[in-house]
Amino acid sequence: MKLLGGDPKAYVAWAEGYYERKVLLGPVAYVLSAQPLSAALLEQLECERSLDELAADLDEIAYGR
Repeated sequence: MKLLGGDPKAYVAWAEGYYERKVLLGPVAYVLSAQPLSAALLEQLECERSLDELAADLDEIAYGR
C-alpha cells in the first residue's frame, strides 16, 4: 500500500485494472484505515477467504494495531 501512498482512490484504480473488475471505494477506504474487519466487509470486497482464514496473515502484519 505504501507504493500507492495509502490513497484508497489510487488503490481502487490500480485494483480495477489489475483484477479487471469493479472494486468498491468505501470498503477499500475502511480497510486502509485499519478498521476492524467483518464477514460483511469481506463479502463486499468479494474476498474468497473467511476472517478465520485471514487471522494469521492479519496478525503477521499487525492489522488494526
